[in-house]
Amino acid sequence: MVDTVVSRAHSDSLCLVAAAPSVTPWSLRSEHEELVAGGVDAVFATVASLEGTAAAVTRVGQWLGVHDDPRHPARVVTSTAEILAAKGAGQTAVVLHFQGTEPLAGDPGLVGVFARLGVRVMQLTYNYRTQAGDGCCEPGDAGLSRYGGMLVDRMNEHRVAVDVAHVGVRTALDAVERSSRPVIASHANARAVCDSPRNLPDELIAAIAATGGVIGLCAFQ
Repeated sequence: MVDTVVSRAHSDSLCLVAAAPSVTPWSLRSEHEELVAGGVDAVFATVASLEGTAAAVTRVGQWLGVHDDPRHPARVVTSTAEILAAKGAGQTAVVLHFQGTEPLAGDPGLVGVFARLGVRVMQLTYNYRTQAGDGCCEPGDAGLSRYGGMLVDRMNEHRVAVDVAHVGVRTALDAVERSSRPVIASHANARAVCDSPRNLPDELIAAIAATGGVIGLCAFQ
């Protein structure tokens, strides 16, 4: 009975692994069957975090090669409709994800370039201070920079999800206030349950929810 309920829940829902840095264009072919067996419909594949623009473009190109290969059991997707279509075809949907904005190299205009290439989620920082703002491991927690605000505006414009995982609390709250679209935390937990800088205080959890955004639970911290 339990197996039936779980199977029905998987078939009626979308199951996303919203941070999958270990999933690559080469590993996914062999991992596809295990993901399907586990009920996973889509993965947020980390294209880049601290890497520069050239490395990010190279990895995006590799993922687009996967998408164009009819023999590969995965497809790069840019919308909910495309995730559902991939699920219906028995394919793993891949959402291209930045864990950090270093690939933008200080140029907000590159948000639109990467959006056209298929990147649909961008995390503002990765633990430490960047040009966009403070990460969750920065003791100062100075908040979103002027440049970071421009990035949020461009992400909104190009329908790229603003991700505040690994982002400092003040920076994340500033991003929530700035954004006109839902904000997400792709992988984080409640700080009240586990007091880690990676986790979210109640104030930030409520603020994300108020935008219509979601929080993906993390299996550690």
